[in-house]
Amino acid sequence: LQKRKILFVIIVSCSIFSCLYFIRTGKGLHKLAGKLRRQKIRNDEVIKEKFDDKNIDSQTDSHTDSQTDSRQKPNRSEEEEGRLITFHVSNLEGSPGSEGTFSIRTRPSWSPKGAQRFEDLTEQSFWNGCRFFRAIDNFVVQWGINGDPNIQKKWNGKLLEDEEVKASNDRGTVVFAMSGPNTRETQMYINTGKNNKNLDKQGFTPIGTVIQGMDVVDQIYTGYGDDPDQSEIELIGNKYLEDEFPKLSFISVASFE
Repeated sequence: LQKRKILFVIIVSCSIFSCLYFIRTGKGLHKLAGKLRRQKIRNDEVIKEKFDDKNIDSQTDSHTDSQTDSRQKPNRSEEEEGRLITFHVSNLEGSPGSEGTFSIRTRPSWSPKGAQRFEDLTEQSFWNGCRFFRAIDNFVVQWGINGDPNIQKKWNGKLLEDEEVKASNDRGTVVFAMSGPNTRETQMYINTGKNNKNLDKQGFTPIGTVIQGMDVVDQIYTGYGDDPDQSEIELIGNKYLEDEFPKLSFISVASFE
């Protein structure tokens, strides 16, 4: 028993001396601190890897969303310019009850002033009831004198300055009729011929084009040629045309799409 007590005292003493030694020299603390630092570094690396993976996933999702948005939203440069206007026409080929439609898109890049005037006239329902008073096979069909003389008077004298001819008078283009330089007013024509490019040199500037229903335009009655008197139309209106040229095709209504 005495030996056991002595052995116990020796072991306790050694333990105390060892602790005092490590505390004094700091080796134990350094070792413990090093272990803690290594553990912290490993934990930081794990957290960073998780953050990087999450960030990459987020960037991938964002890139995918961006690609999806770009596919869903058309490029503005690909969008059509101007405005789309549909014309309902009656008396096709001179036959009562024969009707059809064609659509015109204005082209402000060709003729800013001309396209704006055409749209303004549409907004005011100017075209409704207008007859195609001058229609020549394989050349042009012309309209633009209002059937009500009082309405026509409001536009007489409101002339537009000429603009550079930026598009040719190809078949299907829509152009202001003129009687000389700077005389564009309300009269329009559609080129139905394929060889009207000679009009370019004369300053006839297209302001739009027929994008649908050119087959309907081709059915506009041409039997009277250019016989109707334009001054009589302005003075008397549609009554003159209905009495003297009953087969003329006419616009029942024109409206924006």
